[in-house]
Amino acid sequence: MRKIFSFMNNLFRLTLLITLIALAGCWTNAPHDNPLDPVNHGGLMELNGQVLTYYPPHNPIAGAMLLLQPGNGLSRTGEDGSYRFSGLSPGQYTLFCQAEGYAKDSVKVDLKSDLQQNFYLDGLPYFQDVQVSSHHISRWFPTEDVYYLEINVRVNDRDGVGDIKSVYCEIPFLAHRDTLAPGFNAGEFRKTLFEADLGVNSLHQLIGHPIFLKVEDEPGALITSDPLYLARIIEAAPTLVSPIELEIVPADSILFRWQAAAISFDHTFTIDLFAINAGVATNVITIANIPASRSDWLYRST
Repeated sequence: MRKIFSFMNNLFRLTLLITLIALAGCWTNAPHDNPLDPVNHGGLMELNGQVLTYYPPHNPIAGAMLLLQPGNGLSRTGEDGSYRFSGLSPGQYTLFCQAEGYAKDSVKVDLKSDLQQNFYLDGLPYFQDVQVSSHHISRWFPTEDVYYLEINVRVNDRDGVGDIKSVYCEIPFLAHRDTLAPGFNAGEFRKTLFEADLGVNSLHQLIGHPIFLKVEDEPGALITSDPLYLARIIEAAPTLVSPIELEIVPADSILFRWQAAAISFDHTFTIDLFAINAGVATNVITIANIPASRSDWLYRST
């Protein structure tokens, strides 16, 4: 009886050992072709990453749109700038990225395994204010009238005004291009163009032809303004009555008087007062928005 029990016990141990070996073999090489198997990836892969700003500290950009081709896959970044494409077959793809106010970017990827791909988008420059105006100066001396074009621009950039590289104007009709000079305040640029600078006999030649302004940032993004047009060149000008020529007036109380011109559109007057020292004219004060109904203005100063 003991021999039978011993034999059965050994047979059970042998059977158990064979079963464990067989199960180990199954666990090592178990197929995962069942689509319901959570371990099954079916050879598919994942592409993910973040969309960040161009300059450190590389802040996340939320709401960026990503398009994966082929396949027309779409993804949009969350608050942390992250995106994700899953269930992708191995192969070559092109990933496009864009966000409002930023330069577009794209990259080609050869997907052989799960891959992380980040984007660093350049914040675009933009125009805050643009003014292009013609000017006509009628003066006592020299006697010739002066006409010129004045351009004043205020720009900014999503990466900061320090990222602005240059601002310039283009007048295709004249094949003219000119760089604007920085103003006193950051982001301000200006340029004065006389008829001789433009190579024209009269500013009237510009009427009806577009003028474009362009701003470029350090990474090379270029933004062009909408076309700007001169509506008219003002020919009529008020005639200064007093003070004129070399008339001596009290410095602390100057009464400016002028004869208004026949101007058919809404307008105001501006007085620019200059001090001339050693031949250099320095603006003392600008008095703007004087009503068109006025024909005099009293300037008081200590």
